[in-house]
Amino acid sequence: MGGWAAGRRPEGRRTGREDGKEWAKRKTTWIEPPVAVFRRLHPLKPSESQINLLDAIIDVKSFAKLDAGVEGARPTACAQCGVGAGCVGSLCIHGHGKRSRDALGPSSAAPGSKAESTGLTLRRYRCIVCGHVMTILPPFLARYFRYTTAAIALAFWLWTSGGLSASEVRRQVSPWSLRGLCEAHRWRSLGRWLGRLDDLFALPHELGESGRDLARRAAHLMSVRAPPELSPRVRAFVGAQLR
Repeated sequence: MGGWAAGRRPEGRRTGREDGKEWAKRKTTWIEPPVAVFRRLHPLKPSESQINLLDAIIDVKSFAKLDAGVEGARPTACAQCGVGAGCVGSLCIHGHGKRSRDALGPSSAAPGSKAESTGLTLRRYRCIVCGHVMTILPPFLARYFRYTTAAIALAFWLWTSGGLSASEVRRQVSPWSLRGLCEAHRWRSLGRWLGRLDDLFALPHELGESGRDLARRAAHLMSVRAPPELSPRVRAFVGAQLR
């Protein structure tokens, strides 16, 4: 069957009442979708899916309502063995169901934005060559972390450049109000995140600092990834999603 039977109209073909001028007008006024433009300018890397092309302005709540579909989220290659996804009829990476995941933190960097726990549904895929199972994560989530990368970068910025105490940072970033008796004036998660900067933001293991100095350095490195016209607070929040 040719392209006509597959639903693709041959170049310049006209049907019904369409004449040459009308068909030419339809061709020249077609607008390329933003995601398609980004895809053309930035080709996908192995193990990366269409879902990673979402702009960083897509917040957690918007993503929770978005469904890219099994084809839109399918990785282009296996992250384990590197085999390509293939094409319809000879796919090497098959859909493997879905899983639920909570994303913690504020949905925006605006002062007063409420921290929440948002439930997400993520798609999974299985490579039939090596058996590896992949979960497709949105840009604002890192593997094994419940808080969004944007929330973690914002916490670092508030703790350092914002001049807030660890307790106040927790109040603004964490949706959980209950604390242990020994946690009234600190937040241990800040220290845990500083020890996992490579997994969170793909930063080197050793940056030469520790404690607040290291948090300030990490927040700065996230800020330089974002557009310079944004405020410093928003730049840290957005830059953390541009991994």
